[in-house]
Amino acid sequence: MPHHPEANRLSTLFDTASPQDKIRLLAAIAIVLDLAVIALELTRIMPGNAVKNVSDFIILALLLVLLAKPRWTWGLAVIGIGECAVNIYYGGHILGFLYFMFGLGVLLKEGFFRTGRAWKVAGLSAYLAAVTLSQLWTFSLKRFTITVVNIVLAGVIILGFLYLFHDALRGFYREKPVLDLTRSGLSARQLFCVRGCMEDKRIKDMAAELYVSESVVKKELLAAYERLGVADYRELRYRLDSSRVLFPED
Repeated sequence: MPHHPEANRLSTLFDTASPQDKIRLLAAIAIVLDLAVIALELTRIMPGNAVKNVSDFIILALLLVLLAKPRWTWGLAVIGIGECAVNIYYGGHILGFLYFMFGLGVLLKEGFFRTGRAWKVAGLSAYLAAVTLSQLWTFSLKRFTITVVNIVLAGVIILGFLYLFHDALRGFYREKPVLDLTRSGLSARQLFCVRGCMEDKRIKDMAAELYVSESVVKKELLAAYERLGVADYRELRYRLDSSRVLFPED
């Protein structure tokens, strides 16, 4: 089999990118697509109305927030669940259902269903049913029937995909490994800097809070890298984001 360096680089990119980098990439791609949709609707190449235009601009605002605050992953769920209603109501049943399933996936990833699972599933199912029933008001019974059939078929296809590839996706549902910093040997200042990294604080801001120079913060971070066995800031962030971190005061 021929060797493809491009494929290897792409695989490395997916394996090493931190969750925040992935969110930023998704947000950047979605911003381009959303701007294209807005332009097509405003120039009347695509059908649109005031409600759809407002929803598109709300999505754009949420995506811009995600670029700045990629830890706010819930924004993706809001976009998916919200756009489900808009698209199904105006006739885009498959696109709306895909938005809904994407929103569910984000909620699942964020641990939304770990507590009160039955009530939350029932509530979201009722939401999807209500949105689907809205087509009886916007369209005809025939169109409503087509919508229900298409949503059921799309659901079966998605469930079939999950059934076939559940082994590969199993790690997606596992609990994060624990990173216990209570026994890491890090000093109080180093722990402060590590927590600052988790909270997206700039070195300048951490230095100001500690009343030290930026070079001191950088030195403390270098010591933390060595103690935790990571190479640089990017690798530290990836480890923090992919773990359930325990600090001494927690």
